[in-house]
Amino acid sequence: MSHYEETMRATIGILLVFAFASAPLAAQQNVDAKKLFNEGNRSLNAGNFEQAIGRYNEALKLERHEFFLYQKGIALRRARRESDAVLAFQEAVKINPSFAPAYNALGTGYSALKDYDKSIVAYDKALELNPKLEPARKGLAAAQTRKAHALIDSGA
Repeated sequence: MSHYEETMRATIGILLVFAFASAPLAAQQNVDAKKLFNEGNRSLNAGNFEQAIGRYNEALKLERHEFFLYQKGIALRRARRESDAVLAFQEAVKINPSFAPAYNALGTGYSALKDYDKSIVAYDKALELNPKLEPARKGLAAAQTRKAHALIDSGA
């Protein structure tokens, strides 16, 4: 057996171990929750924000998942319920503290609520996790600018 063939067999063996090790995780995903999540996404894309929020809530009753919470937060934001959106994004990062897009969304939410200090912290965390996340970079600059303007306006 050549060195190439030995390397390929070893690589395939490692891949099979990973595939079988992760199979129980995939099997644990709730099919009904995933269906509701997809329905929520369709409603969100169609502009039916309250219907989307309802579908995400139903999915979350079946399975707590950071993507479900993230999308719920997006729908809440589009429904102009920014405080509720922030709560959804906070829950998403509790489930997955490495979920950079949720920190970015938190930054946007805090900025909309004019809490620029928290916004800056959230954007910094998003960029720490993913330095190439351009919306976080732009959001950070905007939050810093808004904070400076607020300080100037307040006479501080």
